[in-house]
Amino acid sequence: MRVLQILNLSHNRLTTLPIDFPLAYRLQQLYTGSNDIAEIPKDVAKLKNLVTLDLTDNYLTTLPETLVKLSSLTELNLTDNMILQWPTNFVKLQNKVNVSCVDLCLLSS
Repeated sequence: MRVLQILNLSHNRLTTLPIDFPLAYRLQQLYTGSNDIAEIPKDVAKLKNLVTLDLTDNYLTTLPETLVKLSSLTELNLTDNMILQWPTNFVKLQNKVNVSCVDLCLLSS
């Protein structure tokens, strides 16, 4: 049986991160750049196999604390967002994940 491992939903005017579909937990790469996503749901932690999460060019201002629970994550792209509030435990994620955050993304917590 083939399993969906890479999903590219960039440029689709999505307003939410799609994580509530069958076998989503098997995704390894999720690309959702250039959409209208303003919030990452707390249950993003269900995506345990996610290695790459691209949220480039959306409307994010905060990140959920549960983001740190993505134990397989190695690449997180937050470029062109306006992150104003970082999770208190974000340092744990930064220590093991390559975080890209350029332009409108503020790194101070």
